[in-house]
Amino acid sequence: MIVLPFVLALMYILTSFIVKKNPRLIAGYEQLLNSANGEWKLKKAGNILFYNLIICAVPTIILGYLGYFLDWKILFISALILPLVIALIISVNRINKL
Repeated sequence: MIVLPFVLALMYILTSFIVKKNPRLIAGYEQLLNSANGEWKLKKAGNILFYNLIICAVPTIILGYLGYFLDWKILFISALILPLVIALIISVNRINKL
């Protein structure tokens, strides 16, 4: 239970590097490619997801361990879910503005 925030953050970081290396793993990448400047937009979308997932890993670790050591179950559980949801919402909004 104590290693769960660290393992989850590690998965976010590994996923971010995979998406940066191959942005075609992003759902809906065909729409980005079919638009004007498609390759540039796809690369930019990969960078957006890369940085947001890296940033998402930090609060997952901090809030996860804070919730664990303070014995606040709701903070621990929300630290595992909420940073990723917020990062994905922000990423989708930024990608839609491209």
